[in-house]
Amino acid sequence: MVEAIPEDVINYVREVFAEANREATMTLARQPAAHEEQLDFQIFAALDKIGPRSFPGSGAAIEIDTHWLGGRRHFERRWEIADIGVVVALRRRGKLLWRKVALLQSKRLYSREIPISEMERSDYAIGIGRLVDQAETLQLLTQPRRFRFSPECVYGDR
Repeated sequence: MVEAIPEDVINYVREVFAEANREATMTLARQPAAHEEQLDFQIFAALDKIGPRSFPGSGAAIEIDTHWLGGRRHFERRWEIADIGVVVALRRRGKLLWRKVALLQSKRLYSREIPISEMERSDYAIGIGRLVDQAETLQLLTQPRRFRFSPECVYGDR
């Protein structure tokens, strides 16, 4: 019979993923035009900083590993299986109890107020030079802005 996942581990994993979600959400709130990849990497940063964790109460130990699977569409327009790969390994006294893999495909809505500007392969090659290429007039950062969404604010490709 398969061992149940200890409650302290379940609570911890829920907290970790909730915090990762908060960090990515706050990035989107601060930078509404953030590209999907930036949000992916916010998730990674939040998950990677915790490292392996042991739980004295249940005697369990958990490790959460992440891997970025996205971006393949920029190289010869090949398909991608997902954007984020997460592997969770649960052990007790060194023995592997559970190993779960999650594949996450991140998508974001694009508001009507911000033009869509998807990343292209050249953006990765240009790097920081993209920041000095911006010649368009930008709204003042100190003024509140309202963003509107409708069914036409589709995920990604328009």
